[in-house]
Amino acid sequence: MSFCGTAEYLSPEMLTGEGHDYTVDWWTLGILTYEILVGIPPFFDKNKHAMYKSIKSSNVMYPDAERHKIYVSPNA
Repeated sequence: MSFCGTAEYLSPEMLTGEGHDYTVDWWTLGILTYEILVGIPPFFDKNKHAMYKSIKSSNVMYPDAERHKIYVSPNA
């Protein structure tokens, strides 16, 4: 039931206070992988309350790779 961590990496379960288990580590790994590939966390917002709302209710959006000049290997 703890609430700790970097805001950009918090899972929806942590934000809603439902309780959580080891799966939040998988969530965080996914957020980190997205940030490594794209350059910014998927739900980032300067306003933390807006970011928390996005984490709880928004789908992940992937930027257009050509338009944003994001190049990753097929393995990635």
